Amino acid sequence: MRPVREVVEYDDIPLEPSDHDLELLTHPDLRGYFSLRRTRKGWTLKVRSAAGVLVLDCAELRISPKIPISGEMLLHWLHWLHYATKPYNTTVDQPRRWDVEGTYFTDLVVQAFLDECRILLRNQLRKDYVREEDVQNVLRGRLDVVKQASQRYGMLDRLHVRTFDRRVEVWENEVCGAALRYAARHAEQPRLRCSPGSSRAATPRPRAPRCDGSGTTG
Repeated sequence: MRPVREVVEYDDIPLEPSDHDLELLTHPDLRGYFSLRRTRKGWTLKVRSAAGVLVLDCAELRISPKIPISGEMLLHWLHWLHYATKPYNTTVDQPRRWDVEGTYFTDLVVQAFLDECRILLRNQLRKDYVREEDVQNVLRGRLDVVKQASQRYGMLDRLHVRTFDRRVEVWENEVCGAALRYAARHAEQPRLRCSPGSSRAATPRPRAPRCDGSGTTG
């Protein structure tokens, strides 16, 4: 029975492959997903952009994504991909229950936009890596040596750092948040002027430069 090995996408794992495994892993069709290199202790397999189960003679590799996703999110992506590849498909996921009686066109647009933002929030806001410069009292990220030496030399409790984290404060979400705030101010119906509040509270505001207290930003 083959041993089961757990590995994460883009990680390395030592292997003792058979001749058949070597032939499989060096096949041109798999070159973009795996790379195999010989070391002094044997062989090391580098997993690239791949996830799933790979059955070899020496082991069964269970490759998990580097960024885990929920089963519900995966089904949502597959559903979107199914319809996105059919440009003439007119299937509607769900009926629109918009109360448009006695309203202006502006309220209709606000209601439609609000419904789409609720779907966006339910499926989680998009995240991306954001570079940010800040002054903190602990070292987190990378130290900005030039700023530290020129502005806070010798101050160990005020460090100029650069971070690169996955956050929801990306421009797509900030645009949605700004549009929701605009809609809340210009809708005619009181229920629409109040409704966007719950959604816009969950969307990030556009970021403004922050001052570190010495008259400089970042």
